[in-house]
Amino acid sequence: MKTISRIATTVVGIVILLIAFYIMANRLGLIDELDFGAGAYFYADIPNVERFDTSTYVTIVPRWVHIVLFLVWGFLMYKLWCFVEKRGNKMNEIIIEDWNPKFQPDFERLNRQWIEKYFVVEQHDIDVLTNPQQHIIDLGGHILVAKINNEVVGCVALMFRPADGEYELTKLAVSPNCQNQGLGKKLINSIINYARNKGISRIVLETNSSLHAANHLYQTMGFSKVQGFVPSYNRADLKYEMELCS
Repeated sequence: MKTISRIATTVVGIVILLIAFYIMANRLGLIDELDFGAGAYFYADIPNVERFDTSTYVTIVPRWVHIVLFLVWGFLMYKLWCFVEKRGNKMNEIIIEDWNPKFQPDFERLNRQWIEKYFVVEQHDIDVLTNPQQHIIDLGGHILVAKINNEVVGCVALMFRPADGEYELTKLAVSPNCQNQGLGKKLINSIINYARNKGISRIVLETNSSLHAANHLYQTMGFSKVQGFVPSYNRADLKYEMELCS
């Protein structure tokens, strides 16, 4: 399927580039100069069609400038095309797996990366990250990890808090090399679906207002702010909730 997808992407890309080349060359008057034949003038005799007058522009700007501009434009289009294809292939290769104790080092590594970058690792973090089996799994929670090419690149947890009876979406982390590709959203959707299947009616999460991208993601996914709460972390100043089922 990957091979077919890449072939289809290549064909579509070539067709788009050819169409764009024709439109650009025609607009700049290059088709007339290069004499592509009668086919280049297929709409010349159609009434009420005004052609763009580029005679002055073509006279002032040498042809080599047009060629250089087109090559630069083509290169940028090629890079954009490669980026889109790479991103699409990478997202298609993502595998979401349920928790396995062997993932503990990756779970700790991924979360320490973002916590240490923006905040300070708290004792509560250390307890959960070093022993997720005891603090999450054994209490009725769950952990999902995202893998690409057998490498763990993301994770998210659903942790039950006996003190208040809430299920908290927590420890969401994505490898820096895989950010801004929708992986965080995919992990959140996966853990939400898990919670729904378990009959959990409401989940909450705590975060910091300085994490603008994360806050935007939570809000666009349907989380709403909770007013007046006691933070579970020193870094938390915002709390969100989502009702899953009645």
